[in-house]
Amino acid sequence: MVDTPPPVDPKVRKGSAAVLILASFWNVHLLHRFSSQAESLTGRFGGLVRFSLGATLVLMILGLLLAGIGWRRLAARHWEFLIAGLFVLMVVVPALGKTTGRLLLGPERMSLDPIIQVEVAAGMLAQGKNPYAETYFGTDLGRWNSGGDLPAMYHLVYPPLPVVVTLPFREFCLRTVGVYDSRFLLIPALIAAFVLCWRAWRGWPWRGVFLGMVFLNPLLVSDFHVGRWDTLILLLWVLAMRSAAAGQGRGMAVWLALGALTKTTLLASALMGVIYICRTRREALFWLGLFGAVFLSLFLPFFLWNPREMYLDLFGATQGIGPHPFPITSTPPFGIASLVLTLGWAASPEAYFPFWILQFPATLATAGVRVRALLKDRTLEKAAIGFACIVGVYLFFNRYSDPSWFGALASMALLASGYDRSSRVTK
Repeated sequence: MVDTPPPVDPKVRKGSAAVLILASFWNVHLLHRFSSQAESLTGRFGGLVRFSLGATLVLMILGLLLAGIGWRRLAARHWEFLIAGLFVLMVVVPALGKTTGRLLLGPERMSLDPIIQVEVAAGMLAQGKNPYAETYFGTDLGRWNSGGDLPAMYHLVYPPLPVVVTLPFREFCLRTVGVYDSRFLLIPALIAAFVLCWRAWRGWPWRGVFLGMVFLNPLLVSDFHVGRWDTLILLLWVLAMRSAAAGQGRGMAVWLALGALTKTTLLASALMGVIYICRTRREALFWLGLFGAVFLSLFLPFFLWNPREMYLDLFGATQGIGPHPFPITSTPPFGIASLVLTLGWAASPEAYFPFWILQFPATLATAGVRVRALLKDRTLEKAAIGFACIVGVYLFFNRYSDPSWFGALASMALLASGYDRSSRVTK
């Protein structure tokens, strides 16, 4: 006798279908963009890329047809596997393809300047140089910028963890296989984050929907392809949420501190994290002490090496301070920077404008509202939403903002929500 699978909640079915359809439409857009980029590729690699694009489109259509034909017959696990398959097809395979393309065509192709800069910085560190005090002319980053005099040639905007993590992997790969790309590290990190969520959310009906919303996020997918350190942040965030859901406050503090060592905006996670996980003043002091010890253990040596240069790289240049500031720029509606330029409040993108006048009051007000909400209802979901709102407001009023940053915040909030809700169902 064959067991009949339990019926799927209509809301879960509709949510899964919506994720599949919307992600597939976005994938068609990406395939069209990849196709135009592939026109200049020749030889076997160019032919392989064009074949892969066609095969991806066919497989995606087949998946949608399967979902349509089996609309009422597919079990929850079938919807989950369809979404997992789309993750492989839409995220993992293109990332592997672009990694191969960069290795074959050179550092100026199929990558991003932050990734190349961290690789170069790791090489500088291996030579005993301070990557925060060096310029990047004459390096692979210079080739990527085509010799342009851009702020990234003067400023390393990432905290030390990406450089320190890259250093041993890069040296090992260069000595064994002769090549290195940061996606050697970031693609496994992304897959690990997906697998951890897949296993942790087992038995939760909404597993497939939330996995799709997190890992097929249209604001993040392109960054997964070319490699950005937001990928490592997602893995560290998953590990932090895993610890938090299990009531392991120390583990949560360590993983969040490592996240802040990857991008400084994650320092705000300490505020919401300590309120969520701690119930006494003694617990809170210990938790904050552990967070601070982990953060300072890696941050402080680089800061003491050259305080001025590290300040300008991580904070000053992004606020318009110093000789080589980052330009005022944003993509509506993700930030007010473009509005400042349109209204003529700043003479040029390189000019100084006191964004902090708007940024700090708005961020503090948001923090006050979200802290009050968390104190009333201490759930992991509320803590993560509060963190996302605080950082989101800060970035919205920042001198420079990128849509992918807001996409990462949305995915982080959804990850925390998934761990929070699934733990209530599967306990």
